Amino acid sequence: MRRSIVAIHVVALAVWLGSLAFSFQVAGRLFGGARKPVCPACLKTTTETETLVVCVGCGALQHQACAKARNGLCSLEHLGLRECVPPDENVLGKLRKIVTPSLTGTSSWTRVRRTGEDVPPERRLLWRLDACTPALSEKKDEGESKSRFVPGACFELPYPAVGDSLARVFEGSQVLGIILGVIGLGTAFLTRPGGAMRLMRAGALALALGLNAWLLFSLSPDIAAKRLALDAPGAPTAEEKAAFGKLHGMSLGGSVGVALLVLTALTLASVRREDVVSSETATA
Repeated sequence: MRRSIVAIHVVALAVWLGSLAFSFQVAGRLFGGARKPVCPACLKTTTETETLVVCVGCGALQHQACAKARNGLCSLEHLGLRECVPPDENVLGKLRKIVTPSLTGTSSWTRVRRTGEDVPPERRLLWRLDACTPALSEKKDEGESKSRFVPGACFELPYPAVGDSLARVFEGSQVLGIILGVIGLGTAFLTRPGGAMRLMRAGALALALGLNAWLLFSLSPDIAAKRLALDAPGAPTAEEKAAFGKLHGMSLGGSVGVALLVLTALTLASVRREDVVSSETATA
């Protein structure tokens, strides 16, 4: 019976820690794919220094060299004109009449399909940015002079969907964490080692459980509310952007804190009482 309780305790902590690690991995993968536009022809990231051309039919931006290799034609499947030309004001003015910006302020994305079968099927479907929110148009990576989020840029993932997806991922991870935290804290008093190490383990789990509950029930709703301002028709104020960034930083810090506390509890749970006694005897 005691071995079963020990197994439940250790497995609960391991799964809790694993779910946190998985959430971080998913976040890194999604944001990495959504922050950088790619050329729909070669699927390589476009940079500020590279020469791009625009399709007069669909408005997709792509490398000039890639379009030239395709006889100056667009690499996306669509009806109408497929010629790619330098993005001068005359061409962009016509494209603005074709693509109507969203009246609600949310960015507008179109699912597009790449021609050719030289890449896996899952990479042939991309997202083209047609209309951009003021907040998204101001978003820059460190060292860049202008935003990569411009109409016509193609991405493997739409940026707004990343935020929506991660909100669900972290919410699910936090709910799972509370369930596993209750199980881990309840079984902590029925497993070895005892004494001060048991109290330390229980304390770490109690703190992790409380922090997890705060992230789920208090911080997550605040982040969702602040995010609304970033999708408004007008540009967000500096205060709104700072408040949103601060909450995100608190969320990241809280999640890291939960992971460290669970790791501490899992490490303490792996210590055998015999090892502690042997260590104390050797010191004496």
